[in-house]
Amino acid sequence: MSNTISLEKINFERLFFPRAVGIVGASQNPAGGGYFVRILKDKFRSPIYLFNPRLKGQKLFSIKVYGSILEIPESEPIDYVILAVPARLCPKLLEEIGRKGVPFVTIFSSGFSEILRKDLEKNVLDIAKKYKIRILGPNCLGLYNPSSNLYINAVQSKKAGNFSAIFQSGGL
Repeated sequence: MSNTISLEKINFERLFFPRAVGIVGASQNPAGGGYFVRILKDKFRSPIYLFNPRLKGQKLFSIKVYGSILEIPESEPIDYVILAVPARLCPKLLEEIGRKGVPFVTIFSSGFSEILRKDLEKNVLDIAKKYKIRILGPNCLGLYNPSSNLYINAVQSKKAGNFSAIFQSGGL
């Protein structure tokens, strides 16, 4: 998804040091949404919200699961959302994320223009533009900031430092 943006208009503080993170598609699946919960729950110090309508009211890794991001009160801002769901669900969920006012989303899903679903990709881009959401992805490696213990990828480090990275790659 290419979109020309002006970097000086983006508040990267909210990306690399989010006040709260949401995981849409949270599950116990260690290869899916459960992976992100597991790597964040022990070190990330800001609130983590989990979303999965099939698990609403349950707890995953001792964290309550909500059915939708819209259930979170406006007084509890979420700056960054991990979207770990099938591509076909992304437009509807991105619309909810936009209504919540979340500025940053990583879409880990594959199944967009790389398999000739340009219509689905355009739909996601149109929603992102409508709500001014900045998207990492889709089909990417994620984000890494050891200073805030924000590990949204397979790369992990034991030491915090003056380094952050955003990864974009469907090939790895």
